Amino acid sequence: MGHPVVYAICAMVCYGLSDFIYKQAASAGIRADHFLMAQGWFFCPLVILYALATHTLVLDPAALWGSLAGVFIFIGFHYFIRSLITGSVSTNSSIFRMNFIVTVILVVILLGEPLTASKIAGLALSLLAAWLLLGAGDNAERTSNEAGRRSLAQVVIATLAFGTSNFFHTVGLRHGAVPETLAVAQAALFMPIATVVVYFTDRTPRAPPVTFRYGAAAAIMLLGATI
Repeated sequence: MGHPVVYAICAMVCYGLSDFIYKQAASAGIRADHFLMAQGWFFCPLVILYALATHTLVLDPAALWGSLAGVFIFIGFHYFIRSLITGSVSTNSSIFRMNFIVTVILVVILLGEPLTASKIAGLALSLLAAWLLLGAGDNAERTSNEAGRRSLAQVVIATLAFGTSNFFHTVGLRHGAVPETLAVAQAALFMPIATVVVYFTDRTPRAPPVTFRYGAAAAIMLLGATI
């Protein structure tokens, strides 16, 4: 098994754990904007320290693709966390993690990457798995039709936004940006956006203390997943 596959599996595990943390935070009544602000406050210094420690903080204009990705990551996480208020984590997380399909489509169309038969089969099986989980979630959790439709719409927006962010990371990498530097550029825009959103909502950049416990845990998982 090659290193890229191992890295992808590790990222999948970290993202799965972070999804569980998001659901726990949503169940605890923590607002999405508060959570993302706390997550950003922890993630940004962590990724900067990591990049400095590994000597991978390389200033490069291509890293601005990471900043653009940060905007879409904020949108993706915001709607994903909101979708978990009434939605099932097993269902919504499965849909959200289908964001790689969006990335693949963009890469094939805009960057000319070949779409092989094995890739098509893999995408089809992934969609089938998500459809089966969606049906299981409907049977397991009875929510109102309106709440269910709202949760589904939110997770679809989140999936599209996050898939687009992954595409921007891909573009940055292909233009020579270092992965860790891309992550720093992403965090450098994500954190102020999350803080400004809370400030304009509450007129103060504050959140309940319990928010930071969940935010710190998610930030650690996301650092591993991103790198």
